[in-house]
Amino acid sequence: MEEPSVLPGWGTWSNAKQEPRWLRDKRAAADAEKARLLAARRDARTKSVIISEKWDKKAAKYSTPSLPFPYVQKEV
Repeated sequence: MEEPSVLPGWGTWSNAKQEPRWLRDKRAAADAEKARLLAARRDARTKSVIISEKWDKKAAKYSTPSLPFPYVQKEV
């Protein structure tokens, strides 16, 4: 008769694979918040495009806060 090489309960903690309920709740809330923020991004519907939403100081000097005099609409 062959004896088992590992006895159950020896060498491991009894609840090593369990995590506390508060940790599961926080992890679920963080995952939900991450999903909400990812869905709110401008590039959420694109597959391989990432749009940076940070303020670019170097590019800011090329944009104007208001329209120049002869123009009435931004599209023009």
